[in-house]
Amino acid sequence: MILAKKVRLIPTPEQEKVLRNHAGAARFAYNYCKRMSDRYYKLFGKSVSQLALQKRFTKIKKRKRYEWLNDINAQVPKQASKDFDKARKNSFKKYKNGFHTSYKSKKDLTQGFYANYERLIIGKKVVHIQSIGEVKTSQQLPRNKKNIQSKSYL
Repeated sequence: MILAKKVRLIPTPEQEKVLRNHAGAARFAYNYCKRMSDRYYKLFGKSVSQLALQKRFTKIKKRKRYEWLNDINAQVPKQASKDFDKARKNSFKKYKNGFHTSYKSKKDLTQGFYANYERLIIGKKVVHIQSIGEVKTSQQLPRNKKNIQSKSYL
């Protein structure tokens, strides 16, 4: 049985800005996947695979317009595309009459992102998150890093 433990992060103002950028990148990646999926379905009449969406997203990161995505951890957009693929599959399972997933909005009260950090370094009431740095926590994280996944809400 996998148990979850919620721990509050106490970021500095600079780290909070980076966390907000990560949440924005996750929203952008999700909406980009939806837009590309809808466009592909209109053109070819079938759905695009998650792997193709991830490859396409990797290509657009090289464009000058989207170079801000290079400051974001690569796991964040990858997880957002997985989330979109799961939402799309669930929509067809639950709603046979053509229910479609919706875009994520900046105006939502809870902005967040989900990433699986394999190189998470845990200290005493501190956690070192890749591309963000050392962030204080409200309580000690468990030392067992067997299945650590981070979900951040702002």
